[in-house]
Amino acid sequence: MITESHYWKKPLLAGAKAIRKYMDTENVSEAEFARIEREIFIGFYSIRKLLEALGKVSAETRDMKVALRRYNKRADQPTLALRLSGNLARLLRTGGPT
Repeated sequence: MITESHYWKKPLLAGAKAIRKYMDTENVSEAEFARIEREIFIGFYSIRKLLEALGKVSAETRDMKVALRRYNKRADQPTLALRLSGNLARLLRTGGPT
């Protein structure tokens, strides 16, 4: 149960800031990719928990639709390139609505 959302939102913003560094990067190291993957996984879990806790996010955020796109790994590429689009990319770049 989330009683104080600040403790969930602050790490989300830090994770978005970490991911933002790699938004336009084609080549990331294995360690960097692992961090990106971890931030996304934990971030979406946190978002789900905040959405489940009534009154912890604005109606604008609750009603937001996010389009995701998946890219298959190329044979010559050791890690996947990160590609985000639409509202999710905007949220990560700007810090978005709360």
